[in-house]
Amino acid sequence: QRWWRRARRVLQIKRQSRSALILQSHWRGYVDRKAALQLAAWSFRRRRALRVLIRSWRAKVCRRLLEDGVDEFLAQADETTAAAKIKSRLQAAAQGELDAALQALQKQLAHAEREAERLQNKQDELMAQAAEIGHWTPAGMLRSALSTVIRRLCSAAQWRPGSGMAEPLLDAQG
Repeated sequence: QRWWRRARRVLQIKRQSRSALILQSHWRGYVDRKAALQLAAWSFRRRRALRVLIRSWRAKVCRRLLEDGVDEFLAQADETTAAAKIKSRLQAAAQGELDAALQALQKQLAHAEREAERLQNKQDELMAQAAEIGHWTPAGMLRSALSTVIRRLCSAAQWRPGSGMAEPLLDAQG
């Protein structure tokens, strides 16, 4: 029985050491996953801040190249002089500034196109609502009732263009 107690004690010590290793392993995995998530979040925030800074810099360069000081000048000069001033300003700009201005203008154009599409969809929706509301006005209900009556009368008479039913009317007018 001493041998059995001793063997059982050795197995118990091995299990305890393994369980400690398993717990340590799981804890380290949890801590590392948490650190990786924090690192990913920080990287995402840095990239987003960088995108915002680049977007604002591009817009600033675009404004400086195309808009700043041009309004006062355009009021005093004719079209050719204003175009020459803008052309000289663009020729004096660096390639990076021109690229930034181009990208800012493309971004503005894409935003304007999305806005135009959204407004067109809204207009279509409002026109459909106006048409639906128009059916419920007194004039709309009268128009609907008259068109139903006329349709029934025409289908009962089997009128077709060229059937000769309207020829006496045309002769009288002609």
